[in-house]
Amino acid sequence: MVDYAEADPAALHPGAILRQGREYRGLSIDDVSQALKLAPKQVVAIENEEFDLLPGNTFARGFVRNYARFLQIDPAPVVAAVERRLERGEVDLNPPSNAAGTMPVGSGSQGVPRVLLAILMLVVVALAVGVYFERFRTGSTGTWQLGTASAPEKGADSRAAAGDAVPQVVEMPAPGGPVPAANPTAVPPAPAQAVVSVPSPAAEPPAAAVPAAPAAVPGALRRLQFSFGKESWVEVRDGAGKVLAAQLNPTGSTLAIQGQPPFSVVVGNAASVRLKDDDRAVDLQPHISGTVARLKLD
Repeated sequence: MVDYAEADPAALHPGAILRQGREYRGLSIDDVSQALKLAPKQVVAIENEEFDLLPGNTFARGFVRNYARFLQIDPAPVVAAVERRLERGEVDLNPPSNAAGTMPVGSGSQGVPRVLLAILMLVVVALAVGVYFERFRTGSTGTWQLGTASAPEKGADSRAAAGDAVPQVVEMPAPGGPVPAANPTAVPPAPAQAVVSVPSPAAEPPAAAVPAAPAAVPGALRRLQFSFGKESWVEVRDGAGKVLAAQLNPTGSTLAIQGQPPFSVVVGNAASVRLKDDDRAVDLQPHISGTVARLKLD
């Protein structure tokens, strides 16, 4: 279960979200353009929020939606952020210069063929767009929501390059992990059970692991709560490897996650993030490398 307290929705930057998601997955502009069948300059325009360089409003929304799904990000908030910019008039998606005029028609015998050719081209383009979007809708393997989508396994870059589009807040798996190849079966959340503390067996702790916490009875759930002093990326997986959260969190927001331990946690801008495991504060400082903290909570 994920409780995501969003900051002001207008503060979300769809281009920055998509760019950071691509970088966390270790993908280049060319990787994305090949997977989505877009020109590299169109991918750059999306990430720079230069939507006026795209063919139009409909195509811009479709490109952004498919880009988010490819990165396993819930497309709804990303597309909504684009819509807000369009409503405020921040982006003018290339209106035709002759929108108020009439379509020029050739004179004589050439006029009718030109009109028919233009209509035929529009029909072909509409069919191509429909097939393209249908492929993403029917070929998707899962839906990413705020912290509930399945994470791709690391090292499967060949499947992402093969063009398997994986749709559905903003969440991404760790760098290097592509889109999973099969539609995962939804697993209902286990009912909450009473937690019985037992002594943790003595073991050699890994170099980047926090001190061992009391083990929970199988099936028991624990709660993690993050508080963000700055914009920060968070990814959390449970003991079965299922992604509970993978998203970019705005400044001043909080993120609460409930799942079955042990947890694997990745936190960006970790120095400005506070973490609690149930009621126990977790010190991220010993696990920070650069600006990212990676740790395991048993």
